[in-house]
Amino acid sequence: GRMLLPELHVEVPADRLAQIEATAAEFPEGYDFPFVDGARPMTEGAVEQMLAR
Repeated sequence: GRMLLPELHVEVPADRLAQIEATAAEFPEGYDFPFVDGARPMTEGAVEQMLAR
């Protein structure tokens, strides 16, 4: 779920964001992370989903 407390939100360091983007580029177009039946991601795209983890 979404974190409601603003104190729990942080800036992602540039080097970590670059690593996430490079990893996301390795996933085929349209790849979906596995979810429990009936669950859906809160965001679209591999980068956003990795950041939300």
